[in-house]
Amino acid sequence: MNKPVEEPADVRSLLGMNTPAAVAILLFYCAGIAAPAFIAVHVTHSHVWQCAITVVAYWCVGIALLVVHGDPLPLRTTVLITAASPVMTALVILTPPWTTYVHAIWPSNVYMVLLTFLCVRGRTGFALIAMATTVPVIAIWTTVTGQGGPITGVMLSLPNFGPLAMSTMFAYTIRPAAAKIYAARAEQDSALQRIEKEAEKRKVLDQRLRDLAEAARPLVEQVGDGRGLTPDHPKACEALESQLSAILRGSGLVHAVVNPSADAARDRGVAVKLFDDGDLDELDDEVRERLLRGIAAELDEVQNGEIIIRTVPPGRAELATVRAQSDSTVRRVGFGLSGELTRSSVRSVA
Repeated sequence: MNKPVEEPADVRSLLGMNTPAAVAILLFYCAGIAAPAFIAVHVTHSHVWQCAITVVAYWCVGIALLVVHGDPLPLRTTVLITAASPVMTALVILTPPWTTYVHAIWPSNVYMVLLTFLCVRGRTGFALIAMATTVPVIAIWTTVTGQGGPITGVMLSLPNFGPLAMSTMFAYTIRPAAAKIYAARAEQDSALQRIEKEAEKRKVLDQRLRDLAEAARPLVEQVGDGRGLTPDHPKACEALESQLSAILRGSGLVHAVVNPSADAARDRGVAVKLFDDGDLDELDDEVRERLLRGIAAELDEVQNGEIIIRTVPPGRAELATVRAQSDSTVRRVGFGLSGELTRSSVRSVA
């Protein structure tokens, strides 16, 4: 069964942050960040390298918010993103020469978009910290440049709290919903996998029943015609009975991996008894395949006598046990939770 490619089960996937459209929006935003920086340099004729560093830093933050995995965002990345707002704002407006250009606080304004996404990535508290530490920087700037003192800086920062408040509400609403959505999706995928496995199992069982019907028909017709049975017929009947019993009692072991080995053992005169007391469908595909191949190998090994193969109920230390008794020995085998052979013992029969 082909497994679907797994996507990150977090807000990144829900909002399409791992799609080409998101990359296109990021590129547009990066261009938008450069615009106010260019205008500020053009108007003030200063702070060229400060603005350039800020633009590059904000580009890196935007990329990190888009591509860094983890929900919530990893702490180290979060701290760096939080620090970027006050540090970059201070770099532009608190380094000489002083300027009273009204849009000099562009680093704080454009960074608000990134802080909203920081909220969405599960770090609302850090976004609030970033905003709270940026306001004093602007207040210092308005005080030093004689623009009305710290109150002016606070008033200039107030509009940025609107988008931050909305993104905070959005984060506390959409993030729990995202968890429920992905839990429902995982449950749906699990149900579909169970249905597919059951359909595959039913298909194998139906084919085995058709094969049994084809094999039994000549025997039934011969008895019905009154021709009697030959000495070979009892052996054939026993083999058919063993196969039918496996379908009824050991359906989980009726599998394309096991069937050829079981049929070959029956042809050698071995009494094959299969009992499915476990739930192989709940196993990982790789573990199940490994277990079935190990069981097939045990069937290939036995040459005469009787072999009893039993899958055990969930919660035990083993997935299956095998007891093979020949004319001279008794072999006991156990398969562990990984599907591999974990114990084997042989003793002689008197």
